[in-house]
Amino acid sequence: MIMDLVVKPKIKKPTLPKGNPMIISNNQFFSALNEIDKIYSPDWANFLRSIYNFYRDTGLRLSEPFNFELFVDRIRIKAGRTKNSYPRNVYLTKDQVLTIERMRSYVDSQVKQKKSRVNQIKYFSRIWKNVLRKTNAPEKINFHSLRDTFATRLYFLTGDIYKVCGALGHSDIKMTTKYTHNDTLELVQAFPDIAKRHNREQNGHQMMDTTALSSLQTDSQSDNFTRVNAGVV
Repeated sequence: MIMDLVVKPKIKKPTLPKGNPMIISNNQFFSALNEIDKIYSPDWANFLRSIYNFYRDTGLRLSEPFNFELFVDRIRIKAGRTKNSYPRNVYLTKDQVLTIERMRSYVDSQVKQKKSRVNQIKYFSRIWKNVLRKTNAPEKINFHSLRDTFATRLYFLTGDIYKVCGALGHSDIKMTTKYTHNDTLELVQAFPDIAKRHNREQNGHQMMDTTALSSLQTDSQSDNFTRVNAGVV
């Protein structure tokens, strides 16, 4: 029959999000840092605090600070063996560069004692996971959630999926779209610092006040999260 000869068109079904990333709200993050203060000596606690602030503000993967060339103002990430990464510069503050240097120094000192380099790098993720459990954070929240939090915050701040894609080193933007499905009200509650910035920017545009606009520009320069990620290329 003629109907049997008709080729049916293939219909591509839309790809639906598999679920939102597990992010760490401001309250959860600072509660975890407070737990660190309770457990460790002041010097070591300050060191650990700088580490987790660093990962939250840069979105780097756990091993990246240890494996790539470090400059005075940036780290150069080379393309990985996986298909989802490409080379990029991640610009850093002086304090962040110092944090990386201290992390490397610690791991190197442990390796000299015949300890596994991989395990010593994972030491920082294990501490973070243990601290999260003490704050009664959901089991699904872990060290990688710092990277998810960075990406979610950056998208909430800029609304620019391509900027987030570049900052994460994704070679395919399809991998980045999962950060665009969060409920706005939940983001406002999770990250009131960014919500406050949005409100100030809206008021600045409405009022067209030169002084207010100048203040926003000054805040943008002093805001570590905004300033560093404005330079990710």
